[in-house]
Amino acid sequence: MHSEGDYHPEEESVPIAAGQHGTTVVLTQLRRKTPIDGEKLASSLSRLFNYADDNFTLIVTDAKGNRASVSRSLRLQSLDKEFEWAFPDDFTEEDAFLADQGVSGVIISTAKPLRNVPRGVTLYAHGRMADEPEFFGASESSHAYSYITGYLDVDFVDTLDEDVIATDRRALVWDAPEMEKLRESLGRLLTRVGREWRARRSQERRSQSRKKTGISTEEWTRSIMSDEVRRAIEKILDYINSEDLDLTADQEATLTKDIHSLAPPYADYVWRRLDPTIQKASRPSYERGAYHSAIVEAIKAYASAIAKQGHLSRDNEQKLFNAAFGDKGKLTIFEKFRRNGDFTKQTAADIERGQQFLSTGIHYSFRNPISHEEIEALQDSGALTYEDCLDALSILSYLMRRLDGAELRPEAKD
Repeated sequence: MHSEGDYHPEEESVPIAAGQHGTTVVLTQLRRKTPIDGEKLASSLSRLFNYADDNFTLIVTDAKGNRASVSRSLRLQSLDKEFEWAFPDDFTEEDAFLADQGVSGVIISTAKPLRNVPRGVTLYAHGRMADEPEFFGASESSHAYSYITGYLDVDFVDTLDEDVIATDRRALVWDAPEMEKLRESLGRLLTRVGREWRARRSQERRSQSRKKTGISTEEWTRSIMSDEVRRAIEKILDYINSEDLDLTADQEATLTKDIHSLAPPYADYVWRRLDPTIQKASRPSYERGAYHSAIVEAIKAYASAIAKQGHLSRDNEQKLFNAAFGDKGKLTIFEKFRRNGDFTKQTAADIERGQQFLSTGIHYSFRNPISHEEIEALQDSGALTYEDCLDALSILSYLMRRLDGAELRPEAKD
């Protein structure tokens, strides 16, 4: 076939049944060696035309007779869609110009970055492409736009006095005032879509991570009282959940579990490594924020252990501490160390009295009767904080560990 001169294609009229009509274009003697994939060609055509509807259909039939329809949905249905924005339903007040001009269409985000499909939004005017995919001035450096594609019908551009569609119908001319408004509005729309994508994707990934790990990150971080620690963990979780890393659900779950093991719920409490008896007695109250109650329950457990080990009555805890400890107490916490070391009697007496004084001191500070209203006032005023509670529990843990090695004085055994 010569490239110059007039081209006179062959024509053929074929009788058809009443009610049937249409146009068939048959391509033969193609120079291409590899077979044409009908479905891929149909998908490609679907990005060029947007006027297939109930009254007009396009069908691609390949050499093997396989048929593929060119439709509005074809360009998106093959993609692994994650989120969708349908217009005009998803327009907001910021999109008033687009809504007033009758703009409609669909924007989607995919689960994985787009590879073989153009990123951005394609514009159509009365069924034909008017502008190739783009983001209309929105910050294309955002990672979100690697996942976003879609189309919008902007038929109104064909009604403007000035021709604003380039001859090849691949770009719009943005100089006219109405076109400037269109571009600005589309830029704002894509910026909002990108922002919502990040929020929705973050929420979805947190949900998937919770299903895989069984960890509620909100409850977990809320349980950590230290602002510094809580913010640091939240920052790490936000980062591994962010678009910057783009981790798989499994990778995110693994990292979340690792962080959870390092900084578990109520990390401030756990990191104190409290004595097991003190921990068992105090943790329920601590976790519900009843710090005074946590200390009182720990003192009760400590007193109970003293009474059992020293064969003493615990009717009066103050008398119990004085009877058990001190240089004349029924129990000695330092005698075993004196046997194995060169310590003076004064050192031993001071340490024995230290156990007594610390025990009675913490009793005076927290165990003496306090009204419910005063307990609330202590916490509300900041006079008793979670840190005060943990410090008191740490002292009780120290006293409990000393008690674990205590012995009855020889004279007390008689």
